[in-house]
Amino acid sequence: LVLGEIAVELVDALVDAIVDDPPTALDPAVRDIPDGPILHGKKNYHVKVPTGEAYSRVENPKGELGFYVVSDGSSSPYRYHVRSPSFINLTALESMCLGHTVADVVGILGSLDIVLGEVDR
Repeated sequence: LVLGEIAVELVDALVDAIVDDPPTALDPAVRDIPDGPILHGKKNYHVKVPTGEAYSRVENPKGELGFYVVSDGSSSPYRYHVRSPSFINLTALESMCLGHTVADVVGILGSLDIVLGEVDR
């Protein structure tokens, strides 16, 4: 019984110490910030894209994410197209639904695991 009371007092003391001065992970980072003026506003970046066209792709958890860019040499691309994996995966819906009822379409569509924000473009 005495040992339990000592444990309660110890926990109370630790809680009081933490509440008075809570340690944070940002303390070392804040101490290392150099002094100086804070720059306001947005920096203007101008990237000159070389003339031509390019296609690049990267593997995504839902499929291949592709980017197609056509440039005329100015600071912004002439044409920019994103090939989203959900839109391409949705093309398989027709062949998957043939021979099934309308009620089955909901389950089949859910199995494709599409993101409608990628499809509605």
